[in-house]
Amino acid sequence: PFLGLDPDARAPIRYKAPMPRRASHVHSPLWASLLLALGLSACGAEPDPASAPLAGKNVVVVLLDATAIDHLAWHGYDKATTPFLSELAGQGWAVTAQAPYTIASVASLMTGEAVDLHGVTEAGQVVSAELPMLAERFQAAGYRTGAFSANAHIQRRFGFGRGFDAFEGFRPDLTHAHAVPRDQRDAVRAFLNQAATGDAPFFAYVH
Repeated sequence: PFLGLDPDARAPIRYKAPMPRRASHVHSPLWASLLLALGLSACGAEPDPASAPLAGKNVVVVLLDATAIDHLAWHGYDKATTPFLSELAGQGWAVTAQAPYTIASVASLMTGEAVDLHGVTEAGQVVSAELPMLAERFQAAGYRTGAFSANAHIQRRFGFGRGFDAFEGFRPDLTHAHAVPRDQRDAVRAFLNQAATGDAPFFAYVH
Protein backbone atom coordinates (compact mmCIF):
# COMPACT_ATOMS: atom_id res chain seq x y z
CA PRO A 1 0.00 0.00 0.00
CA PHE A 2 1.26 3.44 -0.96
CA LEU A 3 -0.42 6.47 0.64
CA GLY A 4 0.72 9.66 -1.09
CA LEU A 5 -0.28 12.91 0.59
CA ASP A 6 1.66 16.13 1.09
CA PRO A 7 0.90 17.66 4.50
CA ASP A 8 2.40 21.02 3.45
CA ALA A 9 0.32 21.41 0.29
CA ARG A 10 -2.52 23.88 0.69
CA ALA A 11 -2.98 25.45 -2.76
CA PRO A 12 -2.27 24.62 -6.42
CA ILE A 13 1.07 25.74 -7.75
CA ARG A 14 2.13 26.58 -11.28
CA TYR A 15 5.50 25.70 -12.75
CA LYS A 16 6.90 28.55 -14.85
CA ALA A 17 10.21 26.94 -15.85
CA PRO A 18 10.55 25.68 -19.45
CA MET A 19 9.44 22.06 -19.80
CA PRO A 20 11.79 19.61 -21.60
CA ARG A 21 10.23 17.92 -24.63
CA ARG A 22 12.22 14.72 -24.47
CA ALA A 23 11.54 12.03 -21.91
CA SER A 24 13.83 11.43 -18.98
CA HIS A 25 14.72 7.86 -18.05
CA VAL A 26 15.07 8.64 -14.34
CA HIS A 27 11.92 7.30 -12.70
CA SER A 28 10.60 7.98 -9.23
CA PRO A 29 11.64 5.51 -6.50
CA LEU A 30 7.97 4.66 -5.85
CA TRP A 31 7.27 3.74 -9.48
CA ALA A 32 10.49 1.77 -9.92
CA SER A 33 10.15 0.00 -6.57
CA LEU A 34 6.65 -1.19 -7.41
CA LEU A 35 7.71 -2.53 -10.81
CA LEU A 36 10.80 -4.27 -9.50
CA ALA A 37 8.88 -5.85 -6.61
CA LEU A 38 6.39 -7.23 -9.12
CA GLY A 39 9.11 -8.50 -11.42
CA LEU A 40 8.49 -5.90 -14.14
CA SER A 41 11.19 -3.69 -15.57
CA ALA A 42 11.26 0.08 -15.19
CA CYS A 43 13.88 0.56 -17.90
CA GLY A 44 13.40 -2.30 -20.34
CA ALA A 45 15.95 -4.76 -18.93
CA GLU A 46 14.92 -8.22 -17.75
CA PRO A 47 14.40 -8.28 -13.95
CA ASP A 48 16.02 -10.85 -11.73
CA PRO A 49 13.28 -13.37 -10.73
CA ALA A 50 14.92 -13.74 -7.33
CA SER A 51 14.27 -10.03 -6.65
CA ALA A 52 10.60 -10.22 -7.60
CA PRO A 53 8.71 -11.57 -4.57
CA LEU A 54 5.40 -10.16 -5.85
CA ALA A 55 5.64 -11.44 -9.42
CA GLY A 56 2.23 -12.18 -10.87
CA LYS A 57 0.31 -10.50 -8.04
CA ASN A 58 -2.77 -8.40 -8.73
CA VAL A 59 -2.39 -4.64 -8.20
CA VAL A 60 -5.20 -2.18 -7.42
CA VAL A 61 -4.51 1.55 -7.04
CA VAL A 62 -7.31 3.60 -5.44
CA LEU A 63 -6.75 7.36 -5.52
CA LEU A 64 -8.78 9.59 -3.18
CA ASP A 65 -8.73 13.00 -4.85
CA ALA A 66 -8.62 16.25 -2.84
CA THR A 67 -8.54 14.43 0.51
CA ALA A 68 -7.99 16.72 3.50
CA ILE A 69 -4.96 15.33 5.31
CA ASP A 70 -5.88 17.16 8.53
CA HIS A 71 -9.12 15.15 8.73
CA LEU A 72 -7.47 11.72 8.54
CA ALA A 73 -7.25 9.81 11.80
CA TRP A 74 -3.97 8.19 10.83
CA HIS A 75 -2.46 11.67 10.49
CA GLY A 76 -3.47 12.75 13.97
CA TYR A 77 -7.09 13.91 13.60
CA ASP A 78 -8.90 13.38 16.92
CA LYS A 79 -11.93 11.66 15.36
CA ALA A 80 -11.94 8.11 13.98
CA THR A 81 -12.68 9.21 10.42
CA THR A 82 -10.55 6.67 8.56
CA PRO A 83 -10.35 3.30 10.35
CA PHE A 84 -9.55 1.33 7.17
CA LEU A 85 -6.90 3.80 5.98
CA SER A 86 -5.40 3.86 9.46
CA GLU A 87 -4.98 0.09 9.35
CA LEU A 88 -3.61 0.24 5.80
CA ALA A 89 -1.14 3.00 6.69
CA GLY A 90 0.37 0.79 9.36
CA GLN A 91 1.31 -1.75 6.68
CA GLY A 92 2.74 0.61 4.06
CA TRP A 93 4.99 3.54 3.32
CA ALA A 94 4.23 7.25 3.55
CA VAL A 95 5.18 9.04 0.35
CA THR A 96 4.76 12.59 -0.91
CA ALA A 97 2.81 13.48 -4.03
CA GLN A 98 4.80 15.29 -6.72
CA ALA A 99 2.27 18.15 -6.85
CA PRO A 100 -0.69 19.32 -4.73
CA TYR A 101 -3.14 19.33 -7.63
CA THR A 102 -4.68 16.50 -9.61
CA ILE A 103 -3.42 16.83 -13.18
CA ALA A 104 0.28 17.15 -12.42
CA SER A 105 0.24 14.68 -9.54
CA VAL A 106 -1.50 11.88 -11.46
CA ALA A 107 0.72 12.46 -14.51
CA SER A 108 3.71 11.89 -12.20
CA LEU A 109 2.09 8.77 -10.76
CA MET A 110 1.46 7.33 -14.22
CA THR A 111 4.77 8.29 -15.85
CA GLY A 112 7.14 8.07 -12.89
CA GLU A 113 8.46 11.52 -13.81
CA ALA A 114 8.71 14.73 -11.81
CA VAL A 115 6.36 17.52 -12.87
CA ASP A 116 9.07 19.60 -14.55
CA LEU A 117 9.88 16.61 -16.78
CA HIS A 118 6.42 15.46 -17.87
CA GLY A 119 5.19 19.07 -18.16
CA VAL A 120 1.48 18.38 -17.55
CA THR A 121 0.49 21.37 -15.41
CA GLU A 122 -2.71 22.79 -16.90
CA ALA A 123 -6.20 21.52 -17.72
CA GLY A 124 -6.44 20.15 -21.25
CA GLN A 125 -2.78 19.20 -21.62
CA VAL A 126 -2.05 15.71 -22.94
CA VAL A 127 0.63 13.42 -21.51
CA SER A 128 3.43 13.11 -24.06
CA ALA A 129 3.31 9.91 -26.13
CA GLU A 130 7.10 9.71 -25.64
CA LEU A 131 6.65 8.93 -21.95
CA PRO A 132 6.03 5.28 -21.03
CA MET A 133 3.00 4.84 -18.80
CA LEU A 134 2.76 2.57 -15.78
CA ALA A 135 -0.20 0.70 -17.28
CA GLU A 136 1.82 0.02 -20.45
CA ARG A 137 4.45 -1.74 -18.33
CA PHE A 138 1.81 -3.93 -16.74
CA GLN A 139 0.18 -4.63 -20.10
CA ALA A 140 3.51 -5.62 -21.66
CA ALA A 141 4.05 -8.04 -18.77
CA GLY A 142 0.78 -9.83 -19.52
CA TYR A 143 -1.50 -8.07 -17.04
CA ARG A 144 -5.13 -7.26 -17.75
CA THR A 145 -5.53 -3.53 -17.14
CA GLY A 146 -8.54 -1.35 -16.33
CA ALA A 147 -9.04 2.27 -15.24
CA PHE A 148 -12.16 3.89 -13.78
CA SER A 149 -12.07 7.67 -13.28
CA ALA A 150 -14.70 10.05 -11.96
CA ASN A 151 -12.42 13.04 -12.53
CA ALA A 152 -12.86 15.12 -15.69
CA HIS A 153 -9.11 15.71 -16.04
CA ILE A 154 -8.04 12.06 -15.76
CA GLN A 155 -9.52 10.72 -18.97
CA ARG A 156 -8.40 8.80 -22.04
CA ARG A 157 -8.36 11.89 -24.29
CA PHE A 158 -5.62 13.44 -22.16
CA GLY A 159 -3.30 10.46 -22.60
CA PHE A 160 -4.14 8.64 -19.38
CA GLY A 161 -5.73 5.72 -21.24
CA ARG A 162 -2.50 4.39 -22.72
CA GLY A 163 -1.86 0.85 -21.53
CA PHE A 164 -5.38 0.21 -20.26
CA ASP A 165 -7.46 -2.50 -21.92
CA ALA A 166 -10.53 -0.76 -20.53
CA PHE A 167 -10.77 2.91 -19.52
CA GLU A 168 -14.13 4.20 -18.31
CA GLY A 169 -15.02 7.74 -17.28
CA PHE A 170 -17.85 8.65 -14.91
CA ARG A 171 -19.65 11.76 -13.76
CA PRO A 172 -18.95 12.50 -10.09
CA ASP A 173 -21.87 12.17 -7.69
CA LEU A 174 -22.52 15.81 -6.77
CA THR A 175 -25.69 15.08 -4.77
CA HIS A 176 -23.84 13.46 -1.87
CA ALA A 177 -20.54 14.77 -0.54
CA HIS A 178 -17.69 12.30 -1.04
CA ALA A 179 -19.96 9.66 -2.60
CA VAL A 180 -18.46 7.35 -5.20
CA PRO A 181 -20.72 7.17 -8.29
CA ARG A 182 -22.76 3.97 -8.23
CA ASP A 183 -22.03 3.20 -11.88
CA GLN A 184 -18.32 3.53 -11.18
CA ARG A 185 -18.53 1.08 -8.29
CA ASP A 186 -20.50 -1.35 -10.45
CA ALA A 187 -17.95 -1.10 -13.28
CA VAL A 188 -15.02 -1.71 -10.92
CA ARG A 189 -16.74 -4.75 -9.41
CA ALA A 190 -17.51 -6.14 -12.86
CA PHE A 191 -13.89 -5.71 -13.97
CA LEU A 192 -12.49 -7.33 -10.82
CA ASN A 193 -14.95 -10.24 -10.97
CA GLN A 194 -14.16 -10.89 -14.62
CA ALA A 195 -10.42 -10.47 -14.15
CA ALA A 196 -10.46 -12.85 -11.20
CA THR A 197 -11.73 -15.66 -13.42
CA GLY A 198 -8.83 -15.40 -15.86
CA ASP A 199 -5.32 -16.79 -15.74
CA ALA A 200 -3.56 -13.42 -16.09
CA PRO A 201 -2.97 -11.06 -13.15
CA PHE A 202 -4.63 -7.65 -13.30
CA PHE A 203 -3.83 -3.99 -12.66
CA ALA A 204 -6.74 -1.68 -11.82
CA TYR A 205 -6.71 2.08 -11.26
CA VAL A 206 -9.70 3.66 -9.53
CA HIS A 207 -9.85 7.47 -9.29
